[in-house]
Formats: sequence, structure tokens, C-alpha cells
Amino acid sequence: MTDETAALEGSEDNAPIEDGAPPDWRASIEDPDLYRLSERYESATAMAKAVSDLRRETATRIKPLGESPTPDEIAAYRKQTGVPLSADGYAFDMPQGTEPSEADTAFQNEMARAMHGVNVTGGQAKALGSAFNDYVARQQADTEAVSAAALEQSVAALKREFGADYDRNVEYARRAALDFGSESFVEFLETKIVDGAPLGDHPAFIKAFARIGRGAGEASIDVETPAGDSATLDERIRAKRTEIQQALDRGDHKRAHQLDREERALWSRVRD
Repeated sequence: MTDETAALEGSEDNAPIEDGAPPDWRASIEDPDLYRLSERYESATAMAKAVSDLRRETATRIKPLGESPTPDEIAAYRKQTGVPLSADGYAFDMPQGTEPSEADTAFQNEMARAMHGVNVTGGQAKALGSAFNDYVARQQADTEAVSAAALEQSVAALKREFGADYDRNVEYARRAALDFGSESFVEFLETKIVDGAPLGDHPAFIKAFARIGRGAGEASIDVETPAGDSATLDERIRAKRTEIQQALDRGDHKRAHQLDREERALWSRVRD
């Protein structure tokens, strides 16, 4: 029995004819299966219509590709399902307010080639890209929260250990890092994460470089601020430090971390 025969047998549109009907139009049907199927229809026209409707429905169905499809079968499948003609046909959205970097573009191109190879539709690709952006945003938020908490813990631990000398020791450490390290070293301290916080904020680093700064004779930290631009920079540094503490007090760890970066930048100008 064919698939069409089975589908037609399951139709409930027609019922067997009753006594007194016109001459049996099924008399010429020799195949037993087809004859039983015909008994569900009151006329050859009704049966032909059912076959026509089934063919029309079948024509719109998407036939899955087999294990070794031909190029023509692949092309037909892609046209029917909305798969782009090539990997260049995919479009990926970036998070609002951001532009794709070189790394983003390289990643998107690689994903486009992989998606096209397994016949992902354009709509599916967009949905996957959006889900990935959401995942990255959540990961970034989690990382910032961990970093902020680590910074707060670092500050609290150093304040307990240094007491009233906390500010002075932190300045010793930062000046030592600026005096003995290059700009790339300072960038390394800001980007290298240890125990959830930038290396430059780690208690062990600050304690070690505070000793280096004191040993190098950084007595100028305690002298009066010179006049001119340096005085202005020192005032801005002190203001940044106050803002950092205020941000930490109100629980705005992300802002505190940003202000800390700005203070580091001011210190680099003092050194220059």
C-alpha cells in the first residue's frame, strides 16, 4: 500500500455509499487495496479530488536531506528552507551600541561557514547570534561583579594591615610600578586577573611594591604639592581617591574600578 493510499484511507471526508446509489463506478478497479480505498468515496470525482489535495500538501512538505544528497538536492532544500546561497548571506547583530571588532568579524565568518555547511537558515543564525550576545553580556556582568567584590576585599584587607598608612603605602606601590615599569607593564597589571581582581589591585602586589617604593626613597609622597600643573594633578588624584571610596561605600563596584583606572592614568602623568 502506498503512502498516498494510506493517507486517503485515513480521510473522513466521505463515507461508503448506501443502497440505491448509481451504478458502481468501482467495477473496473482490480487492485484489492485500491478498491477498499475507493469504497470511502461516493464518486470518482471525490476520490480524484482527495488525491489532488494530498499531492498539493505533499508538494509543500520539506523533505529532509539524506546521508549523501546531490548538489541539486542541497540547492533545492536550501531554497525551500531559506538557507542563504553562501556563507556571506548570513547577518549577525552586535549588542546595541557596539561595533564588531576584528576578532568579532573573524568569529562571525567562521560561524557562518560552519552554519552554511549544516544548512542553518538565516533566521536560525540570527537567533543563535542573539543568544550568544546575551551569554557574553551575562559573562561580562558576572566577571565585573567578581572583580568588584575582589577589589573591595583587597582594599579592606590592606586597610586592616596598613591602618592609617594605607593611602601612603598604596601610593608607594603605584609610584614604584610607574617608575620601574613601562606602559605595557602598567597595562599588564590592569588586565591580568588574579583571584578575581586585576594584579595591580592584589594585596600581595601592593604590599611588595610598597616596600620597593619605600626602599627607593619615595619621600616626595609626603612633601607639599608643588605649584603648577603637578599641583593640579595631585589634587585630581586625591579627588579620584575620594570618589573611589564613595563608590565603594555605596556598593557601586563597577564605578570604583573605573575610577581606579583613571587614578592610575593620572599617576602616569605625574611621572612624565
